[in-house]
Amino acid sequence: MKIKNDFLNCFAYALGTFGADLEKLAGVDMEKIQNSVNDTIDHVVNQYFTNVTEPEDGDLAIYSVSGVFYTLKGVRISGTTHAGIYRKSVSNWNSPEGGTIESKWGWFRNPYVFQHDVFFAPDFYGDTVKFYRLKKLN
Repeated sequence: MKIKNDFLNCFAYALGTFGADLEKLAGVDMEKIQNSVNDTIDHVVNQYFTNVTEPEDGDLAIYSVSGVFYTLKGVRISGTTHAGIYRKSVSNWNSPEGGTIESKWGWFRNPYVFQHDVFFAPDFYGDTVKFYRLKKLN
């Protein structure tokens, strides 16, 4: 799928799917929220999301590296590395029951979003995935 704003990173793209609900919870517009996650999404997740063990369609998926990982180019990676949206799938003739992740791979100027199995992602996105649900509005 091609998105309209190719300047969004994976964190900003994922948060954008929560739209008005996240804006209302945060008390600021989406552009400000998205601009705050250029380097990490942790501060937004900690404030507006709750960790869940059984994801539902539309929950936030956060990838992280346990320890430290070095890319082939020698870039050091640690902590939170990637975000996407969990999409529930139902069993049919060409897809197994379970779920996939909708996420934007790469940084800026990439207008494409991919739907992939949970761990069918680049190694440097990490070996851990946790799922989070947007907190309820008051």
